[in-house]
Amino acid sequence: MKRRKTAFTLVELLVVIAIIGVLVSLLLPAVQAAREAARRAQCINHLKQYGVALLNYHDVHGHFPAGGKTAWTFDQSKPLLGTWQDDHGSWLCRVLPFIEEQAIADTLPDLEDPSINDPINAVWINETLNGGPPPSIKIGRCPSDSFELAEPFFNYSGNIGPTVHVSSCGGRGIVFDQDLSALGIVVPFIDAGACPIDPSLCPLTGMFSRLGFHKVSIKHVADGTGNTLLVGETLVGQSGHSLDIARIRGYWAGFDCGLAHAGTIPSINWPVDSEQKSCNDGAGAAFYRHNYHVTMGFESNHPGGSNFLMVDGSVHFVPESIDFNVYQLLGTKDDGRPIGELPF
Repeated sequence: MKRRKTAFTLVELLVVIAIIGVLVSLLLPAVQAAREAARRAQCINHLKQYGVALLNYHDVHGHFPAGGKTAWTFDQSKPLLGTWQDDHGSWLCRVLPFIEEQAIADTLPDLEDPSINDPINAVWINETLNGGPPPSIKIGRCPSDSFELAEPFFNYSGNIGPTVHVSSCGGRGIVFDQDLSALGIVVPFIDAGACPIDPSLCPLTGMFSRLGFHKVSIKHVADGTGNTLLVGETLVGQSGHSLDIARIRGYWAGFDCGLAHAGTIPSINWPVDSEQKSCNDGAGAAFYRHNYHVTMGFESNHPGGSNFLMVDGSVHFVPESIDFNVYQLLGTKDDGRPIGELPF
């Protein structure tokens, strides 16, 4: 007897291919979710390292680092007149030794010397680095943000609390409510780094400021260290400060590049149209990346919210659906209304 040869028929082959396609389509979301979980865990680890670094800095100096400094913000008794280009560095410059970046810190000029003109750009980048750009920070980027990874951008901003920022969009750009008097919060128009004469007109509601003479310590956190935001995530491509201005002002090292410019007035993960070219282009000022009232907030590519470091060093995932008033209370260090149980 002749043995019959066995083989797949065309129909059977098509059925097998269809089954494999269904299995792949079922497994792909699970694989993507697992990858995002790993990226989110790495991002949380970065924030925890910044928590340790900032608390160690506090132990050594008795206060947290200034969000940023220029020579004319060293002394509170002097009128706040000068130039934004006289850059004495962001808070990240001051914690480099505490995040195992001593080698980079050793190349910086003396940022605490007000007599040195523009030590970040004129001295460090143009002279020491022969035009830059600065080296990247090992824990400077959240792995969920793949935007221009070759450039030394930065994904973690200090919390300046509820703040209304001005921009070229003017009054058209005011999207979110800035009257928090019912919560006992005085919201500065602009942030505490842009009041030219009287800094009392711009109270520091959060933990960081661009005014170098602000020395915020744990004793100022009247609402409790576990109830106050310290650092949160930002997306490089979403804000003109973290993207465009960063390119010309020292990337992560510049005090005016977005590191101390994230507040709680904008909703978490507020959508920005990266293709929009002006306040009048496309969807309008509400989605333009140079409308700082909406873009100097916290955002991430993690679905549903963003990771935040609290003053006590803990890290929490805050959902984008958080109540607006609760979010403002978390962003303010001394509003007198501490939140007993965190709502996330």
